[in-house]
Amino acid sequence: MENTENSEKNYGRKSYSQLGEDVFIEQRLRKRVGGLYLDIGAYHPFKYSNTELLRTALGWKGINIDASFQAIDAFNLNRDGDINICAAVGDKVKNGIYYEFEDSALNTTNETVGEKRRRRQKLIAANPIQLNPVPKILNDNQLECRDIELLNLDISGSEFDVLVGMDWSKMRPKIIAVSNENLKLKNVIQNRIYLFLSALGYNLVGHLLITSVFEWEA
Repeated sequence: MENTENSEKNYGRKSYSQLGEDVFIEQRLRKRVGGLYLDIGAYHPFKYSNTELLRTALGWKGINIDASFQAIDAFNLNRDGDINICAAVGDKVKNGIYYEFEDSALNTTNETVGEKRRRRQKLIAANPIQLNPVPKILNDNQLECRDIELLNLDISGSEFDVLVGMDWSKMRPKIIAVSNENLKLKNVIQNRIYLFLSALGYNLVGHLLITSVFEWEA
């Protein structure tokens, strides 16, 4: 008879994230069932996803935004119940450049990051694109954001700009997970994302190498 008590499948934890962020987020949300997320720079419905675990394990749904048509096609095929929007996000309406690389995880609208990456990575295209702030994108699609409980943000270098362009009077997610590679824990008070979100009442509750997780308590 198989000894199921000692079977590996009884102890493993499923994670879709790059560094286990989704498991950490799930615990911070105390396994809340049926919540809503807003995923900006969503990239892929499964690979490196910080929202898929919430969707499959706890019945969450939400809004996925990405500048890549291919990414949004993948979300449309694999995320029943989600709203998927192809758009480039910034702090305000302005023109930018969308850098697309052979490794699409490196795609960015941040010119500094894009020019740096093209020296080391294979660039597929660099095309003009219009950037819009999140409130405009949601309004153009007739969407409300008051009930968003998780904001996930990863757009390769322009995360601070997106945060500045949000309308914080209309949304206050319980958890914000943001790509924040420049954060150094010994000098956290010098990090502008930390300073901005702290001023809004958010506490830094975790940092997983490249992702900072903030929590707001009413």
